[in-house]
Amino acid sequence: MKYFFIALIIALSACTPSDQSKIDSVKNGIFGNYKSITVGQAFDQWQTCDHSQSRWSLIKTSNGADVVEFTCDVKDVDKLAAIIKNKINQRHDNQIKSLDKNILDLEQRVQNADSDSSKSFFQEKLMENKDEYASDVQRINQESDQLQPTVNINKIIYTSQWLINKDDTFELSYYGIEYFWQDGAHIESKLKADQLDDVYQDKNPLFDIANSTYGFIFVTTLNSLYKEAK
Repeated sequence: MKYFFIALIIALSACTPSDQSKIDSVKNGIFGNYKSITVGQAFDQWQTCDHSQSRWSLIKTSNGADVVEFTCDVKDVDKLAAIIKNKINQRHDNQIKSLDKNILDLEQRVQNADSDSSKSFFQEKLMENKDEYASDVQRINQESDQLQPTVNINKIIYTSQWLINKDDTFELSYYGIEYFWQDGAHIESKLKADQLDDVYQDKNPLFDIANSTYGFIFVTTLNSLYKEAK
């Protein structure tokens, strides 16, 4: 679980030597099967983060446990928002083009029909498509409009927390992501430990999926999170 603490957060700049040594014990440590680099090397060099805003902190929980926390403000969120907007507009335009193509194809079939029965069949289908065109366009526009608030995302933060044990070992106690929108909507989502692969392999997962063939699925997932946040 993420530690919602009521005691004290000690930022790096205000750490005592003892506090700093606890942070360093995590930063200089090896986590799980990620043995090629230290925790600090992985997170301090992660290309996803705006490292001018990133921070290592020591959390003193209300029951006296020590938790080392790293927060990563995702950089270039405005560029991610532009990709999201493009995905929505592209989907909208492609759907309208598909409607237009269906009508053009039917008009061609009517013109090239080799019998009266075939011509009558395609004329009927053409009239159905034309009759439904306005409502289909309205539906597509509404679906696009419902996705538009997703574009107004303005901040994303990854948070990682490691619990320091009494035997001086440490373990990952929380890894999650928070999304913030311009209208004040905010939601937090817990991530799986194996998603730390993105950190240790220096990937940019949000941009990678947004730019992939699964980009629109990412948009609809983010839109669902936005609705939940509201």
